[in-house]
Amino acid sequence: YRFGKLALSFLEKFENKEIHCQTVWTFWAFIAPWYEHSLSNTLEHLKHSYILGVEVGDHLNALYGLMFSVIYGFYSGRQLALVLDDLNSIVQCAVSFGNELNRQVMLIIQQCVLNLMGRSENPLALQGTAMNEDDLFEHVAPENVEYVSQILYFYRLMLAHTFCEHKVVVDIANKSRVTLAKTLPGFFIVVLHVFFDGLAACALARESNKSSRKHKKAIKVAIKKMKRWATNSPSNCKHKLLLLKAEYCAVRGKESSACEAYDAALDAANKSGMMQDEALTYERAALFFRDLGDEVKSSRYLAIAHQLYLDWGADAKSSQLQSEYSTIVSQARKRRSFQDYMINRAASIRPNFATD
Repeated sequence: YRFGKLALSFLEKFENKEIHCQTVWTFWAFIAPWYEHSLSNTLEHLKHSYILGVEVGDHLNALYGLMFSVIYGFYSGRQLALVLDDLNSIVQCAVSFGNELNRQVMLIIQQCVLNLMGRSENPLALQGTAMNEDDLFEHVAPENVEYVSQILYFYRLMLAHTFCEHKVVVDIANKSRVTLAKTLPGFFIVVLHVFFDGLAACALARESNKSSRKHKKAIKVAIKKMKRWATNSPSNCKHKLLLLKAEYCAVRGKESSACEAYDAALDAANKSGMMQDEALTYERAALFFRDLGDEVKSSRYLAIAHQLYLDWGADAKSSQLQSEYSTIVSQARKRRSFQDYMINRAASIRPNFATD
């Protein structure tokens, strides 16, 4: 991180503009998110790197800067309709620059977003108007197959995680757990992969005791890694760590500790600005309180999760919650506590729910 900051400082002392773009996007894409900078704080710098690259005709590095600005916007909770617009533009940009590899990568992410928005027949399959995963590798050069495979695995895993297909998450993670970090070193999806993998293990451990030892081991590994990352990058990882801890407390039957951890995770997720993570945290907390028999808190949290997914633009996910918990969500939305939440959220304050 220190050497990266030093490299940026050197750019101001040299007139050679040809190295500016690559230096800037590399720092803000591969170094900054692992340390003091939130993903949302990287966006303007990455967009600026695109401008720097175009100015000197460095189209490849300009495209990388633009790509990561869109991807990190997606991960940081930018509304999906806006992300989709950005992806449409960047696919066209890749075409104009003659960059087929990055066009294929962007199409994978584009289809993932379309699935979340409810614009595909099967939300778990990367098949639709943007691309078809069954035909993808017909257009990928042999030397790029492993790279594209890991990207594909990750976005399939993200969709399975979002739609609570926990066994599918673990199956995909088993195929990519080791190879992902080796193939994509420095990519922030390594953090998300561990996060989704750990949460799936928590869910499966709570569902069955038969394989709980195996799942508990996976949870411990995820928590250990996330703890290290959260130390250096709390804005990106603290709320993820707290949710993993809450889920693990729930698995172990430590109800009081779980309640405290969920509350801390909700507060941290709200402060992170990552709307999808806040929605996820409310959803997971709701299921915990349902198991405790606290139907009031559970229904309230489900209603909030439903609203946050709607605000993010994930219509397919909000529809899933509405379908599975229609009566609960509908009743909770009429309560004053939910209405107060929405009012306070508009003022960027997460309320303290004491009574209903």
